Amino acid sequence: MRNVTYISAGAGSGKTYCLTDRLASILSEGKIKGENIMMTTFTELAAGELKRKAKAKLYSKGMVREAEEVDMATIGTIHSVA
Repeated sequence: MRNVTYISAGAGSGKTYCLTDRLASILSEGKIKGENIMMTTFTELAAGELKRKAKAKLYSKGMVREAEEVDMATIGTIHSVA
C-alpha cells in the first residue's frame, strides 16, 4: 500500500499533535484533497479531537478552504471506518 503512515505510540506521546500537524501540512500543500484522506483511531473521542485540532490549526493560519476540507476526510474509529 502506498501513502500509508502508521503511527504507534503510547498515551501522552504526541500522536494527536503529530497527526494533526501532518494532516494540516498535507492539506496546506495541496498534495491531496480532504475527501481522499482516511485516518483511524481507537476511540470516538480521539477521532473528534483529531478533526477539531486539525481544523483549528488550519483556521489559525488563515487556511479556511483547507480547514473545511477536513470535514470531507474520513476520520473515525477503526470500526466506524471499516
